[in-house]
Amino acid sequence: SALDYLQPVNEWFPFIYERKHNFSLVVNYDFSRKWKLATTYRYSTGTPYTPVIGANNLNGNYIPIYGDYYSQRLPDYHRFDIKLTMPGFGKNWETYIQFINAFNNSNVDSYVYNEDYTKRTAVEMLPFIFIGGVKYSF
Repeated sequence: SALDYLQPVNEWFPFIYERKHNFSLVVNYDFSRKWKLATTYRYSTGTPYTPVIGANNLNGNYIPIYGDYYSQRLPDYHRFDIKLTMPGFGKNWETYIQFINAFNNSNVDSYVYNEDYTKRTAVEMLPFIFIGGVKYSF
C-alpha cells in the first residue's frame, strides 16, 4: 500500500494516472434512420507503478521491498467496441447489440502479490462483454 513507501522529495516522477500517449478512433455510420453502426478503438500507454523487488521476512510477516517510485509502467491499453442499432417494435423503439472489448484484449489495471511477494498476478479490466437491449423514446 502507499503507506509502505514514501513519495520522493525533490525528485521528478510521473503522475499516477499519466499516459504518455492516447489515441482514439471513432467511426459511426448510419445505414438509414434506424440502422446505425458505431465503432470505437482506444489505445493508450500504461500508467506508472512502483514495483516490488523483494521482501523481508520478519517472524513470518513479509514486508515488501519496493523499487524506484513509479519507475515501471503497466502494459499498453487496447480496446475495440462495436454497437449496432436496429429498428425496434414500433415507431419509438430501437434495439441494439453491443460488443465491448470485442478482441478480448487483457488490459492490466494493477498487480497483486502473494503473501511472500514471490509471485505477481495481473488484475485485469473488463473482458469481452456482449450486451443487447431495447430503447424507447417518448
